[in-house]
Amino acid sequence: MVVEHSDLNPVETMEEGLLKAYNEDKSQMGEHAIWEEDTFSVLKGPFATNTDSFWNCDTYHMYSVATTLPHQTADNLKLWKNDILVGFKSSDTIGWNWNEIIGGSGGWYGDMDWKYSSAHKIIFSIKHIDEKGRTSYPVYRQTFEGGTANNGIRYLSFYPTKIGKYTVTINRVKAAGDCDVPYEGRPNFLSYDLEFGPPDEEDIPDGIDIDIDALADNYAAFLANQKFLKENTSEPVQFAQLAGIAIGITIVSYGLAAYLFK
Repeated sequence: MVVEHSDLNPVETMEEGLLKAYNEDKSQMGEHAIWEEDTFSVLKGPFATNTDSFWNCDTYHMYSVATTLPHQTADNLKLWKNDILVGFKSSDTIGWNWNEIIGGSGGWYGDMDWKYSSAHKIIFSIKHIDEKGRTSYPVYRQTFEGGTANNGIRYLSFYPTKIGKYTVTINRVKAAGDCDVPYEGRPNFLSYDLEFGPPDEEDIPDGIDIDIDALADNYAAFLANQKFLKENTSEPVQFAQLAGIAIGITIVSYGLAAYLFK
């Protein structure tokens, strides 16, 4: 589903979105994009990319992951208390930047944007790993149009319904107006991991009836599973290490053969 450029005003609060996800028993995206607020907690990022093309106009993109409530941290998110906000802002250098010409402070990308954010699109996914290590994709290849340098980061809300780890991945840049595309041809160039634990009783919105003890048990199982995987998963061996081992074996074999058959 493409979130259109005109969908700028939220039609639901975070609490309403969480309640809808609870009633439908399904993690889901909010229906409308929202603009950044000073009260949001930025959990990961911002991560900025820009192009430097000789033949084409250049593009500036910024990504971040946040949550609606203030004073939150990425290592202390709670199910039924927090949402996930996936943010994207875009700008480019097409056209004449009059603010910069007359001494504006916007830098190369200036104080003005010459393409609406609808010209800049990304595709992202959200992956979930539960307490048993099972992977699902509650959000798969969502197309999203960014905010601009004038109006800030534009966010989409995601309302989780399960304990575990959620990974937000920028799959690719789908469009950058008429300008150079950042990371063109390079898929999945940015990922952010977020863990959701059980809420405290006072954190649960009205209308949501859950078993906190069961969620705590699930979270303990999730942590144990993650610890097991970390302790029993071998680190990938680098090619240089393999090459060094092969050369070492060759040298030893050659020396042994020379000694035995001299």
